[in-house]
Amino acid sequence: MRRLAVVGVVVGLLAVALPGGAQVVFQTALADRTSAEAALAAAMGSGRPALVYIYVSDGPEAELCARMRNTTLADQTVTQASAQFECGELDARDARNRAFLEKYGLGPFRQRGNITDPPLGQIESTVGQAYPAVAFFTPQGEVLHVIVGYWKPEVFATRLTKVAEFEALLRKLQETPNDALAHAQLAHILVAEMERYEQAAPHLQAALDGDPDGGKGARQLALVDDAIVLMAAGKVGEAITLLDSYLHDFPQDVRDRHCEAIYLLGAMKWAQAELAEEEAQTPDAALLRRANGLRRAALEAWTAFEKRQGAPDPPCADSARAATVLGVLPDLREQIAYKDAQLAEVEGGGGDRAIMTWKRFTEQTELDGVPIPDGQWHAAGRYRLGKLLREKGDKGGAKRIWEELDKADPESPAVTSGWVSEARCDLADLLLEEGDKAKAQALWEKVAEDSYATPQATTRARRGLAAAGATTAPSDR
Repeated sequence: MRRLAVVGVVVGLLAVALPGGAQVVFQTALADRTSAEAALAAAMGSGRPALVYIYVSDGPEAELCARMRNTTLADQTVTQASAQFECGELDARDARNRAFLEKYGLGPFRQRGNITDPPLGQIESTVGQAYPAVAFFTPQGEVLHVIVGYWKPEVFATRLTKVAEFEALLRKLQETPNDALAHAQLAHILVAEMERYEQAAPHLQAALDGDPDGGKGARQLALVDDAIVLMAAGKVGEAITLLDSYLHDFPQDVRDRHCEAIYLLGAMKWAQAELAEEEAQTPDAALLRRANGLRRAALEAWTAFEKRQGAPDPPCADSARAATVLGVLPDLREQIAYKDAQLAEVEGGGGDRAIMTWKRFTEQTELDGVPIPDGQWHAAGRYRLGKLLREKGDKGGAKRIWEELDKADPESPAVTSGWVSEARCDLADLLLEEGDKAKAQALWEKVAEDSYATPQATTRARRGLAAAGATTAPSDR
């Protein structure tokens, strides 16, 4: 059955800035060198980093490249931010630029390690995309960072500023290699902006070693970013330990970072619960209890974002993560209630006690006095109740429950989570036993055409249709 995927960091959408009438100033191409080569030469002379805009003048990506030039590169905020760089441009289709692209691993020779695609919501599609691209270089001509795709102006301007900061921090660390705060700040850009976790790891370690008590302001920043790196590597338990340490040692740290750590802690504990149950083929009572304890711990952490009537505003109520947390809290509460019922069934055995457990859950509207939705977990509970009733021999009771699920709105959580597809297959089997082949076939056809159906339900439906004489599902005809 589909599970709610709880993963790391959700990026917010930013508005498109309007063009300001200016334009990024590119170096002029000369007879003996391209605009890109001129930019690198100018960077070596000025000590500023270089920016090279890579576009194509023909092909399917040419329109997007033109859009990038006419909107993003013409935006006033972007032109101001680009003043920190020596700027050049090149047409990747021009044979004269092939040597440059090959030398630096760009365009058709691009290397994935230093590439960042646009953040979520900044482009319609990045699948297979190579252009437009922007490559950043140190004054010494080394590739710093490469971004690919169409970037909206405000997001691109922010990235320009971050890359400039990144290059300045690299220079600072060349002069003072033991600067713990500079290591932490550099690692933060690598983690939060560029998602280059492996490259961030040694800088995070240097920050933690160089600031054991947090007196320099490096440890606080590094602990949160190190937790993100560990989570990306699948070390969720270690990441949780770091976040717990940060929240314990630095309760008065900057509000935004403190709230980010609470957000991440809740997300990781919820993820840890899902992973624990996913790894176990048949979770026992101890595992179910532990997993739901983790979900409750996530819920407790996230109450820092939730306003309650008649109570003072919590510390993170208006933080950047508040909308994300408030959007998933109802589902988390409903899932906790569902898992409580699942645990009660495992501990109490089957039969009538299990049926009563699931009946109570399907009627449950609150968890600890807070309303819960009638969503995917209630659908799962109704499906389970139907299974238990049929096992007991109450086919009529099971049929009534599954028929109600069959009537669910096509875009309701009951359908989109896949539970309705499972109920339809069980209902079809029951109808077939009663000799109603036509209704059973109609249900299998619904499942076969349902884009939300679980793989198991789709397989069952296709087998049912084949056995009924419909050798192909309707969508395949």
